[in-house]
Amino acid sequence: MTFFTASFETVILRFASMMAAVIAPFLMGVPILAIIALPIFLSAVTAVTFFPSKTETKKIMADTIEIYNSKAA
Repeated sequence: MTFFTASFETVILRFASMMAAVIAPFLMGVPILAIIALPIFLSAVTAVTFFPSKTETKKIMADTIEIYNSKAA
């Protein structure tokens, strides 16, 4: 999980889903469900990405292969 690395498009989509998570419970008559919007809001504000970048993935794979090769030898 990396902070402040999400694209602008991702942040906008999170804000839109947050608004849906706020409005829908009130339209259904269950306002307590609007609390679901809090984690969506926090992920949008902090621009969190939950997947490693491609360079981090390559480094992890290289380290894994190196460890595997050293144990096999």
